Amino acid sequence: MGILDLFKRHPSFGHGGIYPVEHKELTAAKPIRRLPFPPRLYVPLSQHRGAPARPLVQPGQEVVRGEPIAEAGGFVSVPMHAPATGRVRGIELWPTPEGPKSPAIVIDVFEAATQEVLYDEPIDVLALAPEEIVAAVQAAGLVGLGGAAFPSHVKMLPPKGKTIDTLVVNGCECEPYLTCDHRIMLERTDALIRGIRIAQRATGAKRVLIGVEDNKLDAVTQLRSRIPAGEAISVEAVESKYPQGAEKMLIKSLLGKEIPEGGLPADLGVAVFNVGTLAQMGELLPSIRARRRTAGQLSGRARHPGALRPGTGRYACGRQRGDSGRTHDGHDREFARRAGHEGRLGCRGVRGGRCRPASAHGIPLHQMRALYRRLPDEPQPVDAGPARQGPRVRADGPGI
Repeated sequence: MGILDLFKRHPSFGHGGIYPVEHKELTAAKPIRRLPFPPRLYVPLSQHRGAPARPLVQPGQEVVRGEPIAEAGGFVSVPMHAPATGRVRGIELWPTPEGPKSPAIVIDVFEAATQEVLYDEPIDVLALAPEEIVAAVQAAGLVGLGGAAFPSHVKMLPPKGKTIDTLVVNGCECEPYLTCDHRIMLERTDALIRGIRIAQRATGAKRVLIGVEDNKLDAVTQLRSRIPAGEAISVEAVESKYPQGAEKMLIKSLLGKEIPEGGLPADLGVAVFNVGTLAQMGELLPSIRARRRTAGQLSGRARHPGALRPGTGRYACGRQRGDSGRTHDGHDREFARRAGHEGRLGCRGVRGGRCRPASAHGIPLHQMRALYRRLPDEPQPVDAGPARQGPRVRADGPGI
């Protein structure tokens, strides 16, 4: 990348969108950190799109980290795995991010356990047939980490009569504050490229386009340096603009094509995967292992902002006091975290409630601009209540 690239106008989806104050400098240069395992974990059976998983364990049963504890409830579903070694306390109703309570497997973590992943089945994934890769992806419990939590194996199988010729890898992360995907592209580059090759083989795509916003040119440079010459994988910088990370917008920016009204990317011969999803795929599928938590974001007025890999496992929910368990109104609460949720911001939301997420698809562009003009440049202070000690973060210990 030359100096002229810094002034080059990069492709975008055209008119519309907004340019929010990013606040990414709070965490962009901070490496991903680990949080410790809490004493108790809640693993909801319904936290992905599709049918909920069916439990395989009973109260009192001991489980090891990575062991299947629930099976997929159908094709559009994924299994659950023990996020830590411990004993099943029971199956009870637990709040979900969507609101209604759903059944969750409760595990009391063995504090003296090493928490190594003990459930493992090595495979030569690139020697598998495409349908075998799809089955392995489902067995690992992988879902999309871009926010929708849609089972990844389903996206690898296009609708009847459709074929996939282009794999689009979404590394935009256009929302303010969030830098999880940025850190993944910098710290887990090799795993990401392995995951891309696995997805490319499973879908039969002839080419791969990685779209990264131009506020992350260091990630663009690093990805290009790791891709061998002649390989059908290219990295393209796109304009930093919200909602550039929406798959319809990114396809327009990279391919100049629009998805038909009510259609899917497969209608254009395209499959879209988030960089976090593919990095996990590249880490897990050299052997069939339980899916584990990718990086989550803590930013805004948090005491310790940064990308975190909770010791609770990828889908687990637990009570984390201090920054990681504090809602926007400043109170410590037990919280549920679904797959695909990457950010917790210490500021007020855009549309109504403080903790209610704002979506580009739910707000007309003229209203989005009007709302954005009313937002302050800095996070608003919240009533944090009495000072409490921040989360204990450690850099060593068993890998997540």
